[in-house]
Amino acid sequence: PAARKLAVLQPLPGVSNAVDVAHVRDPSGGGDLLVVASGESKELQESAVWRWQPVAGVFNRTGSLASGRDPGSGNRRHASRVTAFALDGWAFCFASYFSDRSTTRVESVLYRWDAASASFQPHQSFPTNGATDASLAEASGGARFLAVASSLANITRVSAVAQGYSRVGGTEGSPCARTASFWRPDE
Repeated sequence: PAARKLAVLQPLPGVSNAVDVAHVRDPSGGGDLLVVASGESKELQESAVWRWQPVAGVFNRTGSLASGRDPGSGNRRHASRVTAFALDGWAFCFASYFSDRSTTRVESVLYRWDAASASFQPHQSFPTNGATDASLAEASGGARFLAVASSLANITRVSAVAQGYSRVGGTEGSPCARTASFWRPDE
């Protein structure tokens, strides 16, 4: 049999400078979610969240990632990547924030889906410098880690948050070295 081809399902209006997209199925029954990262642009657009509407067969925009501004500078952050995953009955989205137009030393954010408000809400912040990507991994023995890549400098200060993630390792290097930090769920 011939291989089936993909067809365009729908355009996502109002999205400019999209640099990444991530999908997650909400384990609590909230359906399929898409997050479209909006990188730095003159429109200063925030990353958009879309939810699948099975009856209509389309994605509808439900909003944007909450609190897209860096708490330090107050400037809007620009996501270079979004990583979505389901964990322990929750849907999460990690936004790797590269900059806020004034500095690359901005906090990247792990968001958790809140079905009641139909939006991703900030769950935990991570100090990063030019964050470029993140990945959730499970090591042998079942240990889970969130690996976060910062492209411009090493992470020097880390705050542990109860019931969140704590830094357990990472690479060291010069201020221009690509770095990665490894975080594990707190016990």
